[in-house]
Amino acid sequence: KNAGVKGVEKLNTGIKYMINYAGNCLTNQHSGINQAHDVLADESKCEFILGIDTVMCDSMKYADIILPDLFRFEQSSQIATGSDWGYMITGTACTAPKFERKTAYEMASMFAEKFGVQDQFTEGKTEDDWIKSIYETSREKDDQLPTWDEAVEMGVYTRAYKPVVSMKKFRDDPVANPLETPSGKIEIFSAKILEFTDGWELKDGDTLPGMNTLPTIPVYIPEWYGVENTTTEFPLTMTGFHYRGRIHSSWGNIEELKEVNPQEAWINPADATSRSIKQGDKVRVKNEFGEIELLAKVTPRVVPGVVAVSQGAWHDADMAGDRVDKGGSINTLTTQRPSPLSKGNPQHTNICQVSKA
Repeated sequence: KNAGVKGVEKLNTGIKYMINYAGNCLTNQHSGINQAHDVLADESKCEFILGIDTVMCDSMKYADIILPDLFRFEQSSQIATGSDWGYMITGTACTAPKFERKTAYEMASMFAEKFGVQDQFTEGKTEDDWIKSIYETSREKDDQLPTWDEAVEMGVYTRAYKPVVSMKKFRDDPVANPLETPSGKIEIFSAKILEFTDGWELKDGDTLPGMNTLPTIPVYIPEWYGVENTTTEFPLTMTGFHYRGRIHSSWGNIEELKEVNPQEAWINPADATSRSIKQGDKVRVKNEFGEIELLAKVTPRVVPGVVAVSQGAWHDADMAGDRVDKGGSINTLTTQRPSPLSKGNPQHTNICQVSKA
C-alpha cells in the first residue's frame, strides 16, 4: 500500500517487463545509480527492457531492444499552457520520418494488434484524428479558440488573461465556497492523509507527521543524510540544483553546451582552502553510495559546509571497473530511500566528502 499498489495488498510477482520511453530515468535521473545498475543488470528480476529514444542515453544501455523514436519536428504535436498569458502550439511535421521509425502511437497500435485489441485501442482513429478530436473537445468548452484548421495555419496561438487570484471564490466567501477538504478549509495538517497511511510498514527511523506529536501538527523531520547527520567521514552537506546548460538530463550530451556549462561542484572558499582546492581543480565527491569526478567552482555563493552539484549531468562510469562517475551525475551519490509520506526523492539532501582528484 505504501508503495502505491492499488487493488491488491501487494504484487504477487516482481516487475518482469518494462518499457522506458523518452526518458533517462532508469539510471541517470534515478536515485542511487550504482544500486539501480545492480538491480537492472540482474536478469532474474526484470527480464526484458524495451527502450525507445532519439539518443543513446545511459538508460538505453540497459535495454534488450532499442526502438528509435521520432523527433518532435518529424510528427504532429500540440502543447498548451495558460496563466496570465496563455499559448498553444500546434506543430506539424517539417520533414517525413526516415527509415522504418514509428511514432509512439504507431508503436502502441502495433503492440495492441499483437494482443488482439487494436480496434479497442485506436477506436478507428489515426494519431492526427485523436489530436484533432481532443482539440475539438476543448473548443466545446472554450469558443474563443480558433478552429482546428486555423490553429494549424497559425502554428502559435496566444491569449492574454486577467490576473488570476488563487482560490478567489473561497477567499471572497469561504462559507459559501468551501474547499474539497474534510473541513472545507485550508488544512495545514491533514487528518485524511494520516488516516490513509494507516497500516503502512515503515523502515526503522521513518516517521509520519503526527505519529509522535500531540496534538497532531506539522513537524520538521530531519532526513537521514542531511545537515544534522554529517559524519567525520562525510562532513559536508550536498545539495542539487537545476542548471542553465540542460533541462534535467536533456541536452546533457551536447559537447558545445558542456564546454560553456561545465559540470562543477560548488564549494565555499573556507572548505576549499582546508582541502587545498582551487578554482578549476578536478575533484572527487564521495559518499557511501558512490563517487563522482568533476571540476571545482570555488565561490562564496554556497555557504560553508555545503557542496552544490547540478542535477542532470550524464552518468559516465566503467560499471565493470571502479564505477567512478566521470560525468558528475549527482545521482551517483543519492540514496533510493524516499521520504516516508510524500515519497519525495532525496536529490537535495545528501552528505559527502570532497578531495582533489
